[in-house]
Amino acid sequence: MALSQRRPGPRDPQAAVRELLPRELRSGSFFPALLERRRRIDQALYAVIMEAYVRGVSTRSVDDLVKALGVDTGISRSEVSRICQDLDGELTAFRARPLDHVRFPYIYLDAPYCKARVEHQIVSRAVVIATGITEDGGREVLGVMVGDSETEVFWTEFCVTCANAV
Repeated sequence: MALSQRRPGPRDPQAAVRELLPRELRSGSFFPALLERRRRIDQALYAVIMEAYVRGVSTRSVDDLVKALGVDTGISRSEVSRICQDLDGELTAFRARPLDHVRFPYIYLDAPYCKARVEHQIVSRAVVIATGITEDGGREVLGVMVGDSETEVFWTEFCVTCANAV
């Protein structure tokens, strides 16, 4: 065989096939750790719909998204609204939860700005967040409120609301 006809690698074609076969999984699994096992598909679909709603996606676009995910019938506007009412209920429960289970010697206040859809326009809104820091360094969100800007009236209302919860 001439030098130009040689190539690196196995000479036996079967050896090449054996090398391409996947190795046995020794530990762990191929299932992504980020996802929960055996999560019902409707719960996952609800989570996608709620996330789209929170991000300001229109109900018509949510229908297109659901169809792209493989639900042939799509989803109606009223169904999107019903699913998102569950989200509103969870938010109400979060705001009404008792906060007297631990002492918060430090409270951190922040107000990042996010884009939001208000009356068919995208505007910048202040998202005010109060984070309580426990004596052992743990953190817990005490309250969240969205407003047009960081005015004194808005901050006062937010702080009074958080103080009443604690």
